[in-house]
Amino acid sequence: MSRQEESARDEQPTNGRAGYGGKSLLLMFVGGALTGAAVAYLAQRENRARVGALATRTRDMAAHLPQAVREASHAAKEAFTEAYGGDGEAVAPKRKHHAV
Repeated sequence: MSRQEESARDEQPTNGRAGYGGKSLLLMFVGGALTGAAVAYLAQRENRARVGALATRTRDMAAHLPQAVREASHAAKEAFTEAYGGDGEAVAPKRKHHAV
């Protein structure tokens, strides 16, 4: 390429998006559309109330989760101790697992 061709190429106007590829532009478009849809959805009072109620229920369930895990762990330990005697021998017969 000659210097004259390089100079002409450098002087051409650009749209400022030389660094964005097709995938990037598509993701930006989809992200903008999703953001717009979320704003439109939340602009309605009853939808905001519905989302707020869902968030409250989720927060309450999450607050009870640690206690439920502790109880399940305790029950599992008791079941294990009950299934196996103190000497490590299995009390119940072993079950064979069949591949499905």
